[in-house]
Amino acid sequence: MLAAVSPAAAAEPLLPDLTQATPYQLGVITDGTRSHLGFASVVHNYGDGPLHVEGARPNARQNFMVATQIIDMTEGPHTRVERVGRMRFVDAVTHRHWHYQRFSTYSLRRPDGRVAVPDRKSGFCLGDRLESPNLGPLPNRAEFGEYGDSNCGYDRPDLLRVREGISVGYGDDYAPQVEGQYLDLTRVPAGRYVLVHHANADRAIREKSLANNASSVLIDLRWRGRTPRVTIVERCRGSSVCPVVPRLSDGRARSLARAALRRAYRGRAIGSITCTGGSCSTTVDGRAATVAVRYRSARGRLYWTWSARGEALPARRGKVSVSLGAKRRVPVERGGFPPRGQAVKAAARAGYCQLPVSGSG
Repeated sequence: MLAAVSPAAAAEPLLPDLTQATPYQLGVITDGTRSHLGFASVVHNYGDGPLHVEGARPNARQNFMVATQIIDMTEGPHTRVERVGRMRFVDAVTHRHWHYQRFSTYSLRRPDGRVAVPDRKSGFCLGDRLESPNLGPLPNRAEFGEYGDSNCGYDRPDLLRVREGISVGYGDDYAPQVEGQYLDLTRVPAGRYVLVHHANADRAIREKSLANNASSVLIDLRWRGRTPRVTIVERCRGSSVCPVVPRLSDGRARSLARAALRRAYRGRAIGSITCTGGSCSTTVDGRAATVAVRYRSARGRLYWTWSARGEALPARRGKVSVSLGAKRRVPVERGGFPPRGQAVKAAARAGYCQLPVSGSG
């Protein structure tokens, strides 16, 4: 006899899948004393169900709400994940509503992974701010954005309950330099750093996959007096690690090996070059020769090094600095810090992150 399967046992959770976009629109603001690296950020939901977070508190004397994740099921009622974080009412120049804290974190990290600069982001007003790019079939993509009608309790610090979230096929973006969308570079030494954006870093939110929750950008920071010069070296989508030393392909190794041989044995005939893993073989004036090339990082700078030898040829070696090029340099704006005070706060109440819905205030 076959055992009966209850509908509840067959129900499956429709989990969100938070995907952190690579930081973009990098820019520096400096007033000659302080300097900020600003950036834009987007978290998309490519999951089977919406990210739905509800905050609640017993009374207005408690200055925070406890957040609960509400998960849709294929059958039957919703399920709940309690205590996935907190919400606080933020009264800032660009925000006047309830923020879900630590939803996505920002940091500037040294090449060894240590944090050089943490963020001061006060949290996120989650909502359907944009439609996510189509990356393939998404059966439960929402036809219309479902979150944002209350704008996270805009101008309502008295609320006892708030609903926020991101629908399937939508994203929540924040523009550069608005409250918390920057890291302070003022006392950061020159060198190479990794700018990391990481959604659901504490894994409090239950989701379909954690493999795509972080993305990063490798930058090169130099100082000209008190003005920072930032250059983008590499973009690392889907990873919190952006190697300081790039991968050396066989094609790139051949190109570097030929340049090295020309430096080592100028004016001699160089044959075809074959490379595997940076070890290359060739001929110089018809005699067998080898050259090893690789990338190296020293004192925050990137170089390629080479070592050549061959039959009846003197052994030679060298190191060449890798030019970053001007096309990836991050723009610098001077005197761009907003003034502080109640007058500015009142003037800015339209607020960057209000959602484009009726009744947002």
